[in-house]
Amino acid sequence: MAGDLETAIRESMNAYREVLDEFAALGSLSLASSAEAIAESAEILRTRLEKACRIHLAVNEALAVDTAGAEDPMMREWQDLVMRVGEENRLLSGRFRGMMSVVADGLSRARGGRAALKGYKSGGGGMRGGRLRRTS
Repeated sequence: MAGDLETAIRESMNAYREVLDEFAALGSLSLASSAEAIAESAEILRTRLEKACRIHLAVNEALAVDTAGAEDPMMREWQDLVMRVGEENRLLSGRFRGMMSVVADGLSRARGGRAALKGYKSGGGGMRGGRLRRTS
């Protein structure tokens, strides 16, 4: 394997490991976490993913020059890591879609409760609270 390809693969593997670390950090957050903490972690993840993608392109360019490097065991390790990042991304995306559904359901219920409470408020039409009386 040529030095350029090996260097690019090592850098890419480091970048993807950083992405996996951030997936773990983001995955440990819960509905109770602050919106700021979630946004901060998501921004870190986005930055790390962009870096990993840039380096991934460098690996592809180096592979175009050193096609024999595709058979190297380090290349297999790199491919496994890329697959793992894809799987973690899929799992985390599913988890967050589930969390968003829970939040949306809670908001919907809260809106429904507010609408129901509005029905109990006086419209200013002179109605007074009191006991209902049966009339014949």
